[in-house]
Amino acid sequence: MAFAGTDIVAYLAASRPENNSDASGGAIDATMRLIDRTVAFDINGASGDKIDLVSSSASDNSGVTATLEGYAVDGTWISEARTLNGTGHVQSVATFHHLLRIELSANAIGNVTVARYNAAAPVTLFTIPIGEQGAAALFLKIAAEAGGGATVTAYEKCFLKNTNVSFGCVASLFYCATNENERLTFALECAGGTGPTHQLTGGSESAANRLTAPTGGGTYTFAAAATVGAGLTMGDLADGNLSPAEAQGIWVKLTLPAGAAADRESQWVPAWQANGT
Repeated sequence: MAFAGTDIVAYLAASRPENNSDASGGAIDATMRLIDRTVAFDINGASGDKIDLVSSSASDNSGVTATLEGYAVDGTWISEARTLNGTGHVQSVATFHHLLRIELSANAIGNVTVARYNAAAPVTLFTIPIGEQGAAALFLKIAAEAGGGATVTAYEKCFLKNTNVSFGCVASLFYCATNENERLTFALECAGGTGPTHQLTGGSESAANRLTAPTGGGTYTFAAAATVGAGLTMGDLADGNLSPAEAQGIWVKLTLPAGAAADRESQWVPAWQANGT
């Protein structure tokens, strides 16, 4: 099947801390996607809602647990585990305003639909495909210092993967279409030195923790990459090519000013442009 823009999927890295001490980055985790900010934030407007889960397979009826995390309407952090009930609907107990992580304890047999609860009919947010385990935002539980304090700077990594197993893409570039509050900047993964001549795909660089800057063997230059014209060219040696099943690592830098609200620190939408081979 020919390459299509939907073949590019945003995945997370293997090390995705929820604290400031554990390692950050590593290789791609192609079971966990970057959660879509356009569906996971401001669930049901200001009032929030419960999260509804259902599998397409009746066999997912006891052994798979979904962990849900995010913010309540009052800004408090919520974490809740719910066991799937096959093709029967299961709802969270808590009401979520922002859903920032949902992760299954194991691969489900069916596709798992994640929805906003509605008594008449659940409103689908997204689906966890067979073979994957969920989606999450970056910088979970990151916190700004109180007003008048220091700025917090943190680093995490995600990947853009060409999931087409037969066709590559050329002239591929990354840019950030929506960067709310303009707190995020980006650099494409390198090794043995930074810059286009050291850029690589399929990388596995880690930082000691998310408060420690990655180096790529040199010093990364982070950019806003706010438009297509200012986009960052992907591929080995920045050649623009993503072969079938190839993934480009993207380091994301968060600059969080003192006094920032806990539920608003990292809302963004990655974007890309690519042509099929």
